[in-house]
Amino acid sequence: MLDSPGLLGHFPPVCVEDLSAAHRHVTQHFGAHLISKSRHDADLRFVHRHAQLGSLSFNTLSYGADVDVHVGWVDRPLFLMMVPLEGRAQIVQGGQRSEAGRGHLVILDPREPFDLHLSAGQRNLTIGIPAETLKQALAARRQDHARLSFSHQAQVVDGAVSMLMRFTDFLCGELDLAQAGGMVPNVSQALEASFLHLFLQGALEPDKDMRRVVPRSVRVAQRYMMAHLKDPLSTEAVAQAAGISQRTLRAHFAEACGVSPGRWLLQQRLTAARRDLTEGATSVTEVALQYAFGNVGRFSRAYRDAYGEYPSQTLTNRH
Repeated sequence: MLDSPGLLGHFPPVCVEDLSAAHRHVTQHFGAHLISKSRHDADLRFVHRHAQLGSLSFNTLSYGADVDVHVGWVDRPLFLMMVPLEGRAQIVQGGQRSEAGRGHLVILDPREPFDLHLSAGQRNLTIGIPAETLKQALAARRQDHARLSFSHQAQVVDGAVSMLMRFTDFLCGELDLAQAGGMVPNVSQALEASFLHLFLQGALEPDKDMRRVVPRSVRVAQRYMMAHLKDPLSTEAVAQAAGISQRTLRAHFAEACGVSPGRWLLQQRLTAARRDLTEGATSVTEVALQYAFGNVGRFSRAYRDAYGEYPSQTLTNRH
């Protein structure tokens, strides 16, 4: 099931060996994110194949090197269904850690920040599903009152999820066959509707109210903080930029992100610092000061808590 090396093989691949080019390409398809190689000297061999079925995007991706991906702010309302085809992926979402390989399914929710570590041999099928499409599918099933709620952890493929996987395998084959001459619109619509039905039946958690609506104020605050990663920032300044009070800002972040604005900003700064340390920085002190850590010791401790090693070890391991 979903184990063919030639999955979506009739679609032309995008192949690049430059991390920045790969980052720009993935951003165009999936939205804003941060990415870094775990080892600066590792050779990147990024390969992406893309097919479209109505509003759904089917993608096979591989990087050919150990990479860390962080999505910490909402750029577009796109749910991602990731199915590992080869290798392993580590996922941190909603404060929960899990690992996925063959025989697993992962749902990445745009309303939750998440982190991925993809091994050098990792290749996956990732299906992009617009949130609005899911809402319409719920309404068509007369479940418009239901919550779009999914597990934060990798799911074992069995039961209803197994049916979803078999149909996904079938869809990829149909997309490959249709690549030469296109697909009849009515057939495309029927296949999309069937996939959405099985997706909601297999992956949705209807009994859990975990929906976190991201207010516009949070999105504005996140973009403001990302634009000022290297500047000293206070909660007061962020709240002013978002047009709300500090108390409201903290409440909105707690509800939408599960952390305070300050903690969210710290996560983004640590992610950016790790990217620099793995891609050419030569001084821990310079990186700490660059990202507004006034105390190098505090930076090192926070970095160790996040990545399990000190920043000086990241520099050493890069060589």
